[in-house]
Amino acid sequence: MKEKRLFGTIFLTVLIFAFLNTALIVHSDQEKVEAVFQASADTYVDQENPEASYGAIEYLKVRSLVSKNARVCVFFNLSTIPPGASVLSAKLFLYLSKPPTSQRTYLCYRLNSAWDEASLTWNRKPGSSSTFAASSSVPTTPGWVVLDIREQVQKFLNGIGEHAWTNFGWEIFDSSEDSQDVQEAFFISSESGEQDKRPYLAIEFTPPKLNITGGMPFVAGEWVGLTIKRLSQDGILVTRGDRIFKQDWINIGSITVRLSTSSGTGVFSLTPGGEPVERLVIRDGETQAVVYYRDITLGNHTLSVSAEGYPSGYYVGGSLQVTVIAGNYSLEIVSISISPESPVMGDVIKVSAVVSSIGVGVGEVALYYSTDDGASWTKLMMSFSGGRYEAYIPSQNAFTRVSYYVEASDQKGNKVKTDISTVSVGLPDWVFLALAVIVVVAIIGFIGIRRIRKKR
Repeated sequence: MKEKRLFGTIFLTVLIFAFLNTALIVHSDQEKVEAVFQASADTYVDQENPEASYGAIEYLKVRSLVSKNARVCVFFNLSTIPPGASVLSAKLFLYLSKPPTSQRTYLCYRLNSAWDEASLTWNRKPGSSSTFAASSSVPTTPGWVVLDIREQVQKFLNGIGEHAWTNFGWEIFDSSEDSQDVQEAFFISSESGEQDKRPYLAIEFTPPKLNITGGMPFVAGEWVGLTIKRLSQDGILVTRGDRIFKQDWINIGSITVRLSTSSGTGVFSLTPGGEPVERLVIRDGETQAVVYYRDITLGNHTLSVSAEGYPSGYYVGGSLQVTVIAGNYSLEIVSISISPESPVMGDVIKVSAVVSSIGVGVGEVALYYSTDDGASWTKLMMSFSGGRYEAYIPSQNAFTRVSYYVEASDQKGNKVKTDISTVSVGLPDWVFLALAVIVVVAIIGFIGIRRIRKKR
């Protein structure tokens, strides 16, 4: 038992020292992306001519000779690869057109500041760093020289600010400079007409991803906060003190995230009840952002997030399966009535409704009426008075058919409405009385006329 504990202690100690002050990539089984980059800038600088620039030359030169050394500088723009990509391999290819007279070893150091191929000279070249330096054996026959620069490229693409380097490119030079006899090699540059032999960088990487999570449950009509994170699929291992941590979050650069839902009634907003949005931005220095979601359609829906601004496959989107359920509340139009029940010409028709709402406040109650059999509808807002909602339909001509219904909504946006009812506008009693008087007068007049005629 003691031997097992001792072995475990020794193993852990060795592991800690192995990772001390380093950041390593943990490979995953995620699908990889392959990308090839042509040189954005390449040139060489010559100690023999310290103020000369060679950015437009069709070749690149490496030389070892006392006080007359020459070095190659090359830069690849990797901005299309998002921060947080996990580099599986990165190889720099230079075509050796004129090899040295004897086999040499060339080193590849990363440059520490920006430069311009049109003005770069030996006296103005940036400093360089040997951290994660690459090397390659250069043969005495023409062909491709390959430099494995995965560790440096990974540093350029790390998604965590404190563990990332800025990409200024590389310088390549003879590992044994200042030779007594000239040792010189020529490579094809990006200005050469031999396009298939120009410098290039081949990278394989696992893309970063977006992750979306949300609180539960998703209740119809209620806003739910969602957290969207940008993560490295593999992450990096870092050591702090005597412990090793895996960090998979990304905080470098801004990214625009597109939001979508499979539901026809789902809405995203940056604040509960705010304006609908289809995109949000996770800003530089931030690892995540919060958005709010609301839906009124019950059932299962898929919420999706995807990154904009990168080539297809360079960023993995995320999704969240949600189930929208009914809440513990209800909205109901309990009753509806009109007064008078049999309106006549000249009557203003009062419509009253009783609305019941449990667990949520009533939002809006409206009366809709039509005098053309539903071809068009007029909306009247109903006011609350004495426990009822009321609105008034203006007086109509006799024999008009008035159709009407009531619609109510709660503060969560749910709506209910009554069936359409119809009432016909009749004639008032005075019309019938007037007609009766006219008839009586007419009869009396007729009788009077008959009597006068008989007397004659």
